[in-house]
Amino acid sequence: MKLEYTEQARTDIVEIGEYIAEDNPPRARSFLAELRAFIEQIPENPRRYRLREEWGGAVRAASFGRYLALFEDTGDRVTILRVASGRRNVADLLDSKPQ
Repeated sequence: MKLEYTEQARTDIVEIGEYIAEDNPPRARSFLAELRAFIEQIPENPRRYRLREEWGGAVRAASFGRYLALFEDTGDRVTILRVASGRRNVADLLDSKPQ
């Protein structure tokens, strides 16, 4: 199954790295490597993650520590929509979701 990222998801990952790097640059690098490895395994079994109908359509959420990788599974492709702190209002994050 193919894995794609929206531009916003790519930006989210960069911003997470920058935030962590403010206090600990080496940990930022290792955390981003771990986060990317986690996201890369999502297409192996995307349906193991909870379908979040309240966030619209086919959005699923995969939890990695305090962060959520929000994605859609179309059967032949997983699209990472956003990567954000679980403390953020997910509905607001997805309001600007590309169609």
